[in-house]
Amino acid sequence: MKDLHIIFFLLLCYCMLKKLHSFILNEFFSLFNGIFFGLLLMFLVIKFLKIYEMIGFNIPFKYFLSFIFLSLPDATLIILPITFLISLSITLTKLASTNELIAIQCAGISPYRILKIFLIISLNLTIFTAILSIFIKPQSNFILRKNIERLAQGKILILPRTGEFRKIFENTYLYADRNEETMQGLIFFQPRNGISIQMITAKTGKIEKQDTLNVFNLTNGTYLKIEEDKINVLNFNKMKLNPFSEIEKKDEYDINRGSLPTNILVTKLMDNKITPAQKTELFHRIFFPFSIVIFLFIAFPLSWRHGRSYKTSGIIISVIASLIFYITFSSINALATRGIINPLIGYPSAIFILLTLGLIIYYFKFIRLS
Repeated sequence: MKDLHIIFFLLLCYCMLKKLHSFILNEFFSLFNGIFFGLLLMFLVIKFLKIYEMIGFNIPFKYFLSFIFLSLPDATLIILPITFLISLSITLTKLASTNELIAIQCAGISPYRILKIFLIISLNLTIFTAILSIFIKPQSNFILRKNIERLAQGKILILPRTGEFRKIFENTYLYADRNEETMQGLIFFQPRNGISIQMITAKTGKIEKQDTLNVFNLTNGTYLKIEEDKINVLNFNKMKLNPFSEIEKKDEYDINRGSLPTNILVTKLMDNKITPAQKTELFHRIFFPFSIVIFLFIAFPLSWRHGRSYKTSGIIISVIASLIFYITFSSINALATRGIINPLIGYPSAIFILLTLGLIIYYFKFIRLS
């Protein structure tokens, strides 16, 4: 009979722990899902505006969808650690403000048991973030920037509708009275830096392929270039024009900045042909996912037992933890890119120091005072 009582008590404890785990997970993921998809929606709106700024609304729907889809890994990599941090901090401060944490401790459940729940979540998210950071994001960025580069070179040509003045890429606008195989009444307009303006009009024009590029073969037109101190006018009977040839190259469209696939960077590293910036990028991809575990060990003890304004407390703790991490990693990134420090030493050292800081806070919060 005594053994039955012990078994019944153990089963009761197991059921209570299971319900406690389920309760905490429900509280956490109800916040996590709302914050993550809210931030993701905000990112999509910003991305939509950037696409409009770059190409306008004239981009074919399939390219628009591909740009959005290929941008999602980059957005997720930024949003996921912050979402975890905010959700963790607000969940714990909410449980503290409603005295559930006190009740949990009075029931003999240690903070370490609660930490284990979030540790499992953080490890799974870290693995997922590592896959994104090392494999998926670089490949999607590479394809995205390659497509933008093709747009900027005119390899993918986006023409406006008949009778509409529309952007075909950044500061390049095109108008056509008739948009058929032989276009009529063309106007190219390219403002630059608010000082230089280039405009070309033509009676007719056809698109020809020249070394994989789309070139306009124009007839009976005028070339006008207005600069700060002079105006050039030229009438022509025939002109071949690549309106994309003078588009300013931007770092954000350069496939060699932050978007080379990881296997290429590893090959460059093994062949000793890697630049400091590329080496920094490679090791940043490898060590950045540990941000989630760092956020856990810093935010968990700081979020335990706070006042009733749990949302404010949770956000303040999130800001503190994220600032500590991002300032540290940004400093290492800047120094390593300049070749001042070795990123293979800098990033692991930063992770070790930040994890040690979190463990020290945990020790003074729960172990020393117990």
